Amino acid sequence: MGKLKFGWLVLCLLVTVAYAEDTTSPFGQVTRAELASTYYPLDSTANAVMLRNNGEVHFSYEENIGFRAHYTQEVKIKIYRSAGFQWADVVLPYYVKDKYKAEIIRGVEGFSYTLSGDLIQKTGLDKKDVFTEKATDAYSLKKFAFPNVREGSIIEYKYTLTSPYIFQLRDWEFQYEIPVKWSEFTAEIPAFYEYQILYQGYVPMVKNEAKLNKLEQRLGQYTYNNAKYVWAVENVPAFTDESFISNKDDYLAKLTFQLTKENFPGRAVRDYMETWPQLTDDLLKLTDFGRYLKRKDGKETVKQLTTGLSTNLEKAQAVYNYLKQQLRWNGEISLYPDTSPKNLLITQIGNSTDLNILLNNWLNLAGVEAKPVLLSTRAHGRIQTKYPKVSQFNNAIVHTQIEGKEYLLDITDPAQPFGMIPIYCLNNQGLLVDAKEEKWIPLERGQIYQVENYYNVKYEASEDQFYNIVSQIYRGYGALTMRQQLRDKPEEITGYQYEDFKVINEDKLSKDLRMSYTRQSGIEQLGDYIYLETFPQSPVAENPFKVTDRQHPIDYSYRQVYKQTLSLQLPPGYEAEELPSSQSVSLEGNTVQFIFQVQQTTVAVQVLSLLRIDRSLIASEQYQELRTLYQEMLTKHQEKIVLRKIKSE
Repeated sequence: MGKLKFGWLVLCLLVTVAYAEDTTSPFGQVTRAELASTYYPLDSTANAVMLRNNGEVHFSYEENIGFRAHYTQEVKIKIYRSAGFQWADVVLPYYVKDKYKAEIIRGVEGFSYTLSGDLIQKTGLDKKDVFTEKATDAYSLKKFAFPNVREGSIIEYKYTLTSPYIFQLRDWEFQYEIPVKWSEFTAEIPAFYEYQILYQGYVPMVKNEAKLNKLEQRLGQYTYNNAKYVWAVENVPAFTDESFISNKDDYLAKLTFQLTKENFPGRAVRDYMETWPQLTDDLLKLTDFGRYLKRKDGKETVKQLTTGLSTNLEKAQAVYNYLKQQLRWNGEISLYPDTSPKNLLITQIGNSTDLNILLNNWLNLAGVEAKPVLLSTRAHGRIQTKYPKVSQFNNAIVHTQIEGKEYLLDITDPAQPFGMIPIYCLNNQGLLVDAKEEKWIPLERGQIYQVENYYNVKYEASEDQFYNIVSQIYRGYGALTMRQQLRDKPEEITGYQYEDFKVINEDKLSKDLRMSYTRQSGIEQLGDYIYLETFPQSPVAENPFKVTDRQHPIDYSYRQVYKQTLSLQLPPGYEAEELPSSQSVSLEGNTVQFIFQVQQTTVAVQVLSLLRIDRSLIASEQYQELRTLYQEMLTKHQEKIVLRKIKSE
């Protein structure tokens, strides 16, 4: 009989830490103190708190089936206010697409507790209240709602999920939208599997243990020991979905598991962790993605489009502009094509990768070398470069280099100029499809979001009225966003309702977009004094940074510039009595700057406001500075120009 030695798992934290324990009441019990509590001491604003969230995964082996993973989860939640009632409605998704390898949820059990005087009322979850609902062809939902829940109640439930899918174990989340008092996860992994385990988030672990389980297991003639891992955190703050964040799942405290190696006795060792070049090679050789990249459909049209053009840039722009106008995006973001290039040229509609594969092919047919770039959109989450997995990507765009300059291209939106990709694609970096090397392409290509507003305020004596002549300039992503709004919802644009509203260069995508209109200027007149706000229609209407502290970075997506200029011609018989003072505020390193300048002549007042954001990602360490900068900017914008009537002598 053989004895297997366990190959230790790859873990991001290798030290053993154990100095805290779960102090909440056990499952099936609550204390009067827990029920009598009227607020959570560490967060008095919380509508509910997860007192405990404990889980574990272990494996079992059956002949003809192999190893399966068994997950158990036990949850206890205290509800303080009615807004927390949503946590009493539980939905558990599980995979059922392959009926021979469907996941199963069993053993659902739960209780709700309320305090009535000195008595604790305990209500069990009835089996008839637990039901199954089909969500999609691939997933079903186990759903149940707790009865007799009111403010002050405690609910708890537990269940077991059995899954044959052990290539990638389910993530374990330590953090939610409500605070978590204690969360613990245990994993027992057989000797035959090695996993890479990564921990993300800003919550420190209070327990991180790894050891061999002394209880021996048997597989045929072999015996082995499981490796046992225990992780725990405590007093986890609620995750707040704040402004300027790409995807909250990128920052939640959680564990992820990825199988790297399988080593069964009597079999060859199987490595699951490919390299990125291997992954792209498989994509090119084994999927429609790679097969469609070899197509030459439309070759004659490409020849006609590029005949007489002398530079590769002209050829690339001709192909880009033609396809962008001929093809229509169906709104679906997908890494994999749904239709062939040949069929796409007939139907003229397809998903994001359908369109961009054809663009890639036509550029190469035009003699402009191009390759796809795999990326993950902002909503899909950031890429873990330590995990060569194709499932991390959900979209593809095109990369080309012309006369020493790199371009990223996408033809899903007719409003996009050459060299610009959708905002939702701006998610750090993408992988160039090249089986020979691993090359990551930065997705931010220097395009900025720039808006300039010019306000020329004049007094019309015949009407005794101030008028504001507004001129606006939009550049980069600012122009793209405004062109999209002009196309989809023009009525929501400020100034659209005025008769003299004018748009210049709406269809000339390589030029700045310009708009103008005239409106009455809001003033306040009290006796001999006129009060005028400098920038009542500021692009930043309120401070987006409301929480006191922030642990994750501020993600602006792109660099930004907001410039506003007010030119006020003093009305006859008035002089400037009081003006805002000039001010300049900046973050360390000038990554974000706010400049407010005031100039005065005998006949006019000019005010400049400039907010410049020179880095798309700002570290959380600068959050307090940034929050203060925005508040000072808003305060300045609310300060008024005071004019006083000149008294005749």
